[in-house]
Formats: sequence, structure tokens, C-alpha cells
Amino acid sequence: MSTHIFSESQTVRLTKAIADKATTDATKRIELRDSVVSGLVLRVSPTGLRRYVCKISVGGKTPTIALGSPDKVDLEKVRIQAREKILSVKRHTLKYGPRSACRVTLRQLILEATPILAKRRIGGKIWSLREHRKTPDAVGTLENVFHTVLDEPVRELDLETINDVVTGGHNVTAPGSASRGLSYLRTLFDWAANRGKFAKMGSGRKVPIELPEVQNIHKPGEPRRRERTLNTKEAGLVWREVTKPDAGIGHSIHRFIMCTASRRGPVATIRCGDINPIDGTWTFVAKGGATKTIGLSPSIIAWVTSLPSYDRNKLGAYLFPNSEGGPFCDWDAATKAIQEATGTMNWTRHDLRRTAASALESYVDDDFPHHELLSHANPGDGHLKAKAVVDRLMTKPHQSGIGLTYRPETDPGIEKSMRKRTRAATARLERYYEECAMMVE
Repeated sequence: MSTHIFSESQTVRLTKAIADKATTDATKRIELRDSVVSGLVLRVSPTGLRRYVCKISVGGKTPTIALGSPDKVDLEKVRIQAREKILSVKRHTLKYGPRSACRVTLRQLILEATPILAKRRIGGKIWSLREHRKTPDAVGTLENVFHTVLDEPVRELDLETINDVVTGGHNVTAPGSASRGLSYLRTLFDWAANRGKFAKMGSGRKVPIELPEVQNIHKPGEPRRRERTLNTKEAGLVWREVTKPDAGIGHSIHRFIMCTASRRGPVATIRCGDINPIDGTWTFVAKGGATKTIGLSPSIIAWVTSLPSYDRNKLGAYLFPNSEGGPFCDWDAATKAIQEATGTMNWTRHDLRRTAASALESYVDDDFPHHELLSHANPGDGHLKAKAVVDRLMTKPHQSGIGLTYRPETDPGIEKSMRKRTRAATARLERYYEECAMMVE
């Protein structure tokens, strides 16, 4: 059966063949109005998206009601639904929003809601513009997952349409992105419809829009947990590459991650003043906002202080700067360069951190240095915390509530012990990579 191509909006007798095969060579969406049921419209987008809608003119307004896609809904059933909707509207039994609300597209709603949602105390960070990002994470995910319907009016996005988008196309291979997209869309729709967390007066959109409840859609999958680590040969090849005398900033910053098992964020923003060559420590802001200081091996301190970008007279300068002096941001190109030079592939910066954690686990002892170095909860501090609390209560028994607010990382003795253990852990990592490099021919 040949494909039906339409260049402009027109009135036709809709058939199953037209509904399944209709396309357009126009630059914008067209509407095929059904000659059997007045008000039933098949919308055809240049992208190939087809949707049934019911357009009803009553009281000087023309609300649009989504009826589903042709591959999910039978044409005859759609005609029955359209007749019922038209009859309900004319009897004033169907509620519909103002005409202006019907014209708000998903893209426009995202732009309208983003600055408001970013101000929320809980959950607002994901809607905020982060440093060196063009768009907030939530906006980027929504635009990626729902790119085919961004310019569709939100009133026409029913549950069936949304489900088709998140379960079709490229999102089949990225269930994590689709799941996050649904979560962000739920927040967006709840704000626009003044329900859920935005049910209180003044917390939602000034002019509410009646929208479907996205939580009724099954998420296609949770984000898949990566378990990739570099094997001995790969670790040796990468280590030998990043420790070359003529290594650039991209190689050096990967070397620092391998030595310290650090996350990408704290490493990218290291300033010269964060490194203390006398104490042999590095101070940074860990995940969650807490300031942390760990010990670095003497060889790491010697290497860091020998970098051309290190200047003790410019403590505010970045240790790994970009070409303009700001924090390093060309991660993908730097990683790709190392992969091409070593013949390795399919690893990320966080995989280097995971590899370091695996290497440290082979040296596990009672001190648990790998947990402290990774900024995770340290089970090795349990007995130290308990002992410190008991000692303080013995000397100051009137402070009976001290155990509820005591933080072991602020205790000078425990902090010194932690720096000593993390310094040993970084030395172990260097030794591990050197052994891997020696095994590579």
C-alpha cells in the first residue's frame, strides 16, 4: 500500500490506510479533517508523528482534546469518542481550559517553569544552571527524551502519547534517561496543574492547565549501574601514558584521578591553595557539601608542585586550568586522546575511580583506607568515634547530649589518623599502577 503524502491541511474522509501511512512534505504540521465526524482531526507532523485530536468550537472557544495515536486506537472507536466529546462540550459537561492554555507547547512550559522550579529548596538543584553547562540537567533530559513532542501543545499530550515517546526510538537503549525524563515531566506537569506538591495556593502555575498524571506511566527502566573497571593491562597502559614527561593538562588531570580515586567535580576545580605541600594534604569539597582534607603521598605532592600550572604565589589559580585559565572542562577530548594512544576503549573518568577502589580493596585491613579516600562512610571510624565519645563523657559528664552531635572528622586525633591512612592509600595506588605498567610489554 502506497504512502499518502499531503502538502497542506484539508478535509478528507479518514481511513485506516490514511491514518497509518499519512505523511507530509510541508515544513510544519498539517491537519486532516474528517468528513464523517466534524471536529475529528488527524494531525501529521513532518517528523512522521500522527495524532488524533478533537477540535470543538463552542462559546467562541475551540478547545482541543487528544484522542491518541492511530497505531494504538482504532479509527471507528476514535469517531465514537469524538462524537461523545462534542456532545459533552455542547452540553457543558466537559471542562476545558482557556484557549491560550491550549496553545502552550511543552517547550514553552519548560522555559516558563524552569526558573520557578530552580528556586525550590528541595529538588531545585536539578533545575538550576550548573557551572559550565548550557542548560540545567532536568531541561536537557526533557529535551532529549521528549524532543519529538517539544513543539506540541501540552493539552494534547495524553498518557498514551507520552508512553509512546518514552518507550520508542532511541530511548529503548537508554532506559535510565527515559525514567529521569518521566520524573522531571511529572514535576513539570504537577506544577502546571497545581496538584501534588504544588496543590497549595500560590505554589503552582498562576493559570492551571489540566494535564495527565504522569505517575500512571510505568517507567521503562531504572538507570543501569556501571561496573566497568580497567583490567591490569589497561591500567598499566593508561598509567604509562599519563605519566609521560610531556603529558599535558588532560593527561595530568586523569593521572590525579587515578592516584586519588577522586570524583571528576572536585578534581576539575582544584586550586593551587588547596594543595598543602608542607602537610602533604589536599582540601576539597566532597559530595554533599562537606569540606574534607586527605593526605597525599610524597611522590604525588612532588609531582603536583612541579606542574607548570602550580604557583604558590597564586593560590586562587586552578591547578588544572583550561586555555582561558578557568577550570578544566574538555574531558571528552582528553579521555579520547588517552584511549587512542593506549588502544583502550569504553571507559570513563568514573571508571578510573572504580578501578582505584577495586585496587584498594585488595589491600583491605582494619583501617579501611579505601572508604576514606572515596569519601564514603567509613566503617573503620566506628570504634574511634565510640571511644572518643566515651572519653569526652568521662571528662565532661554534664554534656550528656554530645554523642548526638559529635562528628569524628572534627576530632584532631581522628583527623590526623585519617590523613595518615589516606596518604598510605594513595601510595598504594601508585604502587599498583607501577606494577601494572611493568607487566605490559
